[in-house]
Amino acid sequence: MSQWVVNSTDDVWDDSLAKLGGHPLQSTLWGSARREIDGIVDHRFLLVEKDQVKFMARVEERGIAGLGRVAWIPKGPAATESGPPVLGEGFTEILRARGFDLVVADRWARSDGEATTTVGRPRTIFIDLTLGSEALWKRLDSKARSSVSRARRECVECEQTRDPADLAWFTDLCRRTEAEKGFRGPGSPALMDRIVHGGNAAVGGKLFVARVGSTRASGAIVIRCGMSLHYFWGASDRSHARLQAGEALQWAIIEWGHSQGLSLYDMEGVDPEGNPGVFQFKKKFGGNVVELEGQTSVTLSWKGQLIDRVRRVKGP
Repeated sequence: MSQWVVNSTDDVWDDSLAKLGGHPLQSTLWGSARREIDGIVDHRFLLVEKDQVKFMARVEERGIAGLGRVAWIPKGPAATESGPPVLGEGFTEILRARGFDLVVADRWARSDGEATTTVGRPRTIFIDLTLGSEALWKRLDSKARSSVSRARRECVECEQTRDPADLAWFTDLCRRTEAEKGFRGPGSPALMDRIVHGGNAAVGGKLFVARVGSTRASGAIVIRCGMSLHYFWGASDRSHARLQAGEALQWAIIEWGHSQGLSLYDMEGVDPEGNPGVFQFKKKFGGNVVELEGQTSVTLSWKGQLIDRVRRVKGP
């Protein structure tokens, strides 16, 4: 017999998410941080059958003032192969009863090639960490291997850190990089701090920093979720470009993930046409370009139909 559980404890939720191979944006680490720092209201729904979690979705409340409420499911839901459809009737009826007008899911799953998305499929790069250190090194392109070797000659050291000074330097570097490139990233300093210092046995954030002596040159925050590792934020100080610290740091993350017995490193999003520089940087680490399912939606009311039309026009 199936049973819906609403807002389970953090440890139960994240442990279940890790077992289902879910994405950290569906974790309580991310949800709690967004709620506490950015005021994002969320709800968690588990479908349990014979003591096994078959389906789970962390839903964020979004919407247009005066028009309707949107249930946004970032990189979810997660489900077993025998679980219900991604946006099955039972789940959507629960959301409808709670006053939502539209549900939009952006599931972290490979595309099956069918036209299931309304706004275009995102792409990312997966690195198979089970290949072994030697095979992973050989899969780097020649420029990446040369850069990592150069960094070693320059005495670049890469390490995990929770030092407040390192985190302050990294968040400031991210802000400066965003200003130089003319975009605003999704991660505030407070959010980054929460991700690095929060988490549990199933899901946790890590700050990696590359430095020469006391000189910091590059940094990155990754989040582990079960057997997968996810690249969230990264930046390099251009004044130290000759050190090739960014390449050395990514290789250090790959080596660390392999050493921990993890199976996958997701470099989290590439756009060969819109952002070819980032695509080329990520591609040289030997991963495979993967097309994900993209966004799917179900309207729950006439208001939801209006919101969905606007969403389709504006894009993701």
